[in-house]
Amino acid sequence: MSIELIGERELFKALLELSKDSAIRVMRPAISKALTPVRRQAKANIRSHKRSGMLNKAISKKAGGKRNSKKAWGKVFVKSKPIIWQGKRINPVKYAHLVEFGTRHSRPYPFIRNAMSQKRSEINSILIREGWVNMAKFAGRLRNKHDTMRALRKARARFLR
Repeated sequence: MSIELIGERELFKALLELSKDSAIRVMRPAISKALTPVRRQAKANIRSHKRSGMLNKAISKKAGGKRNSKKAWGKVFVKSKPIIWQGKRINPVKYAHLVEFGTRHSRPYPFIRNAMSQKRSEINSILIREGWVNMAKFAGRLRNKHDTMRALRKARARFLR
C-alpha cells in the first residue's frame, strides 16, 4: 500500500528544485518519523492475536531512497530473524502473511494493512511537518556553504515565520 503526499504543493515544488540526493536527504528522516505510528499501531493490532508474541517483536520499519530515481521510500515489515521460543526456532516472517491474509482454515487478520489505513491522515501531517523542518535545516546548512538556491531560502523563511 502506498501513500502520496497530498495537500502541500509548496513543499513538493521546493523538493523538485533540489538535487536528487538532497531531496532524499530531506525526506528520509520525515518518512521514518511518519512510519513510527504505523509500526506502533500494527504492534497494537497484533497483540490481541498472539501465540508467542514473536510476530509483535518482529514488526519493524525502514526508510531509504534511490539517488538515480529521486524517490524516497519507507516500509513497515516483519523482520526475518529466527527467535527461539520454548526450545523451538520460530521465524515470524514465515507465517506473518498467513495471519495478514488468512488461509482457507483461518480468517484474515490484517494488522499492517489496518494500521496503514488507520494512520493515513497522521502520516500525511507528519510528512508535511517534518519535511518543512528538514528543509529549513538543509537550507541553513546550504546558507553556511554560500549556496544560493532561491527555493530553499523561501522554504526556510516560510517555516520560520
